[in-house]
Amino acid sequence: MNPALTTAEMARQLDDSQASVAFTVPEVASRLCHAAGERLRKTFCFGEESFDSLATDGVEAPGVKIAPGEDVVALPYSSGTTGVPKGVMLTHRNLVANLLQMHRSTPPATGTP
Repeated sequence: MNPALTTAEMARQLDDSQASVAFTVPEVASRLCHAAGERLRKTFCFGEESFDSLATDGVEAPGVKIAPGEDVVALPYSSGTTGVPKGVMLTHRNLVANLLQMHRSTPPATGTP
């Protein structure tokens, strides 16, 4: 979410996306929690917690099967310049294709073969 969103705008995106987990930073956490109410199962606030807090000791992550061209991995929202912001569904394949495009357009770092 855009950190400049109002609490009402955050609530609308949470409803629209049907999010169950959120990742945020301390500067946005209180507004996000207020907007979320009971919508979220868990909120991770980086700066207070780390990525290590995502792991549960002694529990192995379950195997997950995905359809790379169909399953949504990210749901960024448009700016809403012509109306209400809309979620843009990006698949795993979309993100991999974009990374490959960026890799080919970026010159290698100095000293890299």
